[in-house]
Amino acid sequence: MRFIVSVFFLAATTFAWADYDYLVNGIYYEAVLANDAVTTVVYVCPRVTGKYSGSISIPSTITIGSSEKLDVVGILPGAFRGCTSLTSVTIPSSIKEIPEYAFYGCSGLTSVSMPSGITSIGEYAFRGCSMQSITIPSTVTHISSYAFNGCRSLTSVTIPASVVDLGDKAFYNCNALASVTINSNHVASRAYTPSYNLTTIFNNNPTKYTLGTSVSGIGDYAFFESAVMTSVTIPNSVKTIGDNAFCDCASLTSVSIPSSTKSIGVQAFQGCTQLTSVSIPTSVKTIGDYAFQGCSKLTSVTIPANVAEIGTYAFNGCNVLRTVTINSNAVASKAYTTDNNFATIFGNLITKYTFGSGVTSIGENACYGCSRVTSFSLPSSLRLIGNYAFMNCTGINSLTMPSTVTFIGSSAFRGCSGLTSVKIPGNVTTINSEAFNGCTGLTSVTIPESITKIASGAFNGCTALTKAEFASITSMCKITYTSVNSNPLSYAQHLYIGGQEVTDLVIPEGVEKISYAAFNGCTALKSVTIPSSVTSISNYAFNNCTGLNSITCKTQSVPTTETNAFVSVPKSCTLYVAKAAVSDYQSTSPWSNFTNIQGINVGPLIGDANQNGEIEIGDVTRILWIMAGGE
Repeated sequence: MRFIVSVFFLAATTFAWADYDYLVNGIYYEAVLANDAVTTVVYVCPRVTGKYSGSISIPSTITIGSSEKLDVVGILPGAFRGCTSLTSVTIPSSIKEIPEYAFYGCSGLTSVSMPSGITSIGEYAFRGCSMQSITIPSTVTHISSYAFNGCRSLTSVTIPASVVDLGDKAFYNCNALASVTINSNHVASRAYTPSYNLTTIFNNNPTKYTLGTSVSGIGDYAFFESAVMTSVTIPNSVKTIGDNAFCDCASLTSVSIPSSTKSIGVQAFQGCTQLTSVSIPTSVKTIGDYAFQGCSKLTSVTIPANVAEIGTYAFNGCNVLRTVTINSNAVASKAYTTDNNFATIFGNLITKYTFGSGVTSIGENACYGCSRVTSFSLPSSLRLIGNYAFMNCTGINSLTMPSTVTFIGSSAFRGCSGLTSVKIPGNVTTINSEAFNGCTGLTSVTIPESITKIASGAFNGCTALTKAEFASITSMCKITYTSVNSNPLSYAQHLYIGGQEVTDLVIPEGVEKISYAAFNGCTALKSVTIPSSVTSISNYAFNNCTGLNSITCKTQSVPTTETNAFVSVPKSCTLYVAKAAVSDYQSTSPWSNFTNIQGINVGPLIGDANQNGEIEIGDVTRILWIMAGGE
């Protein structure tokens, strides 16, 4: 009859004694029928032999009698338990499992040779042993809880790629364990919990972790609260870093995220208080909520172009983070809210934002309330500045908008009280409502030729304005203002063209209409000349131009003029009009409000052949004479 032999050694003094079948070279064996399913029959070394000691090599077969050979295929749980004088053991390839408690308490055991073919290592299998290193075969799939518990001399270990199950506290109390290499994708990428993870498996002892190239992800809570870990090597095969993966790794000083990574999970690096730098690769598409929150030594960060989503409070609480570069158009252009924007994502201690060359728009509320920022660097690719985009950024005193900008949203710079000057880019056509409302430090504004509309409240509260520069008088007359105080002149009171202040305003020939509130509030004006081409003047065109002492209107007849065109212009202001039209002005409101209307020659008058500014009988005589061939 063919037998298979299991090597069953002394399990514990509390175990019942069992008979043995064979004693060969000091090792006790119990035989089990090959077709018998029960293979864990306890075998205990006889007391008289004491405990095993020294160096033991377990054979793959034993010879019974003169010729019968039996295969050695197993070790009984607890077989070597308490053999404190055992120093080394060699296990043959015929054995596939190291059972629970097999070498429990073998405190003198410094060397273990496990063959390829071993598939599992049971609970407490090597508990309390003294190996400085251990080679786990690449065939092992299961390492049970507490398997190497208390191996206090163990300094490093490699978890092979074959392992699919690594039990909790497998390396618990391995106090000298400083370096761990994990080649198993399953072990690295599986989802853990706050109470069961790699930190608890390795008892928070290793300072260095290395992940092998077969690892494609780092699981949720994988290194959660690994307080002594100072470095981790992440291979270029890792695509995902899970939620809380490195949360509260308080000794981690640097991390290199590989170019293969596509996502960084929620709270992935939260509380890594010693992390001084992090390089986020261009492959990353998502950064989760709170991902780097509380990384209190992080000084700068760059969000790469491919990031499509960045979570709330992702970098909040990074108390020395001062500079942020955003290369992602998706992140920059997203519509945010007042309680979820850059001020909450990056915290409100940032002093400089730089937007990369791929950014085409700054989204609604994006930088709302970033009150510590002193500098925004905007790219030449920028087209749109959204509603409230920079509202209440009180720390900026200057801002250069690139010439490519075509749109400035409502309240875009509202409340930027430190802003001292603004130059509107030449492709912008509309300054929307309250765009610069409350910019109390603003002293000058430059309006380009392209502007056709300035909406209500655009410059409300800009009480420090002293200079409003426009591209030309002609363009000024075409701007539509939606309220009387939309015009920055309402506050500036001083008009500049081409860098020079205008006090004697001459509206060019060709202008047909002077728009609503066109020169409203320009108290520095002393005189105005209206060309003959003007046919209409809208309400408040010259409202509050209180410094005017003369107006010259060169039109041959009274232009259509709305009632409030000259509100607050002194009635004593001298009005010069065509001689032939004096009486018309004196009888037409609001012109009739002026008390000193004088007739002048305003240029060629149809029918004024003798060019004296009046139509009279002498003109008829002159015309007939010319027709007769006179000179």
